[in-house]
Amino acid sequence: MDEDSGADDNLDAAVERALEPYLALLPADQLDEFRAVLRDELARHPVSARLLKQLRPPPVVQKSDDLVRDDPLAAAPAQHQDNKDKKRERGGRR
Repeated sequence: MDEDSGADDNLDAAVERALEPYLALLPADQLDEFRAVLRDELARHPVSARLLKQLRPPPVVQKSDDLVRDDPLAAAPAQHQDNKDKKRERGGRR
């Protein structure tokens, strides 16, 4: 799931929760109009936009300029041991 779809899911869920009290009271065309206005306002208002952004899952970094992470937990101890071995070969601390 990309970042935009997560934001859309959260926004849609917030709009649907806000519309629940009106589902039995308004006709479908008015609900659709109400839904569009709510969606637009929640996405554009600085406070609600910031809150929706906080609900997004954190990004997962798969690659940077320096490092490719396939399994970060498995790679970390091996890299640490490699650094120790290199120091030993050079004759200790530097």
